[in-house]
Amino acid sequence: MKISDLPLHYNCVSILEHNLDRRADKIALYSLEREMTFRQVSQEVNQVGNALKKLGVRIGDYVAILSLDLPEWVTSFFAVLKLGGVAVGMNTKDATGSSSGVSRTGKFCPAMMSRDSMIQPSPSAW
Repeated sequence: MKISDLPLHYNCVSILEHNLDRRADKIALYSLEREMTFRQVSQEVNQVGNALKKLGVRIGDYVAILSLDLPEWVTSFFAVLKLGGVAVGMNTKDATGSSSGVSRTGKFCPAMMSRDSMIQPSPSAW
C-alpha cells in the first residue's frame, strides 16, 4: 500500500471498519478467555458505544477505562472513540487514580471497569 492509497482522514475506527469489510470472519483479537473476529469486535464496539450513548457520553467527553489487557479494553476504547470521546486508560495498579493528570481535572464521564481490574486500595490511599 502506498501513502497515496490512504484517504485524507483515516483513524483507528476507520481501520476497524476497513478490516470489517475485508476480514469480517478472521480472528482480530486473541486472549486466554476468547478469540474475536473483526465482526464480533465491531458488534461489541457498537453495543458498548450504544450503552455509553444512553449514559450521555458526547463528543469530547473523557471516559476512563480501567481494565486489564483484555478484549473488553479494546472494544471499550474503540467505542469511546467512535462516539467522539476521549478514551483514557487508567493504571490498574494505582488505587488513588493519581497516575493520570486528567483524573484531577474532574472531566470524566462514566468510568468503565472490568471485574478483574477492581483494586483494593491500600490503607495509605485512604
